[in-house]
Amino acid sequence: MDKSATTAPPRTVARFRDRAGAAHRVIVRTVPNGWEIIDVSMRVLDTLDAAYDDPGSANAIARAFVEQHCQRPQR
Repeated sequence: MDKSATTAPPRTVARFRDRAGAAHRVIVRTVPNGWEIIDVSMRVLDTLDAAYDDPGSANAIARAFVEQHCQRPQR
């Protein structure tokens, strides 16, 4: 089976500017056995295991990060 056919593309959860004015984009991407939440301008924020979490959990963590670090969300 072609693994690329079953892997979802990364999804942008939010864009925002931090308190210093720097632009950020938070994405969730599928990795083997789970998901990664990434601030593309910085680093991997968290990695979730599919045995314990689902894509909704990844999106919730990404949104919580944005709420904690943003000046004003950009949709």
